[in-house]
Amino acid sequence: MIRRRPICKHRQYLAELGFLLKHRAIQAQQEWITAKKYVPCSTEVSRAFGRFLTFYGVIRWMQLSARGFHIPLHHLHLEDIDADKDLLSLSPASTKLGTVSLLTTGWSNADCEAEHKCEYRFYLHDLGYLLKEDALEAKQKCDSAEKDSEDYFIHTGEWEGFREVFRLMFQLAEKYQISLDELRIEDIDIDEKTI
Repeated sequence: MIRRRPICKHRQYLAELGFLLKHRAIQAQQEWITAKKYVPCSTEVSRAFGRFLTFYGVIRWMQLSARGFHIPLHHLHLEDIDADKDLLSLSPASTKLGTVSLLTTGWSNADCEAEHKCEYRFYLHDLGYLLKEDALEAKQKCDSAEKDSEDYFIHTGEWEGFREVFRLMFQLAEKYQISLDELRIEDIDIDEKTI
């Protein structure tokens, strides 16, 4: 009888997070392009642009951080998208949406070395902190911008995007039984719209 090793929950969390955020980034890009086309010069264009900027930034951070931790991009399901080339181009990146299996039964803590040396856990720890700092900056810019200005709506869109990212991170943390402390996002209250 073959004995299976326990699955690394941090690696599973990252795989699903990357997969879902990639799809949401592409969707945000399409929403922005559509808003520009059908309702130009509106506050919705600015908000859609702000949301798109958030998702673009999150994907870019995830890819850059993965390189720093020597985590292959395919472990995050981000190997088939280039944040700068695919998301910043004005043509929709929907061709990148293919189907990807999220089955991770072959991953184990042995793949991540020992649990206490798990680079995926450290990666999540840093990612949560970086995203929280960026979200705080977006919120501060939103609060200091002149109400009803284009900057105000762009930063409002950014903040809305971060709230969506954190909501997803919370849901996955519950699913994989990872504490918010471990992700360094325990002090975020997305319902109160504050950090």
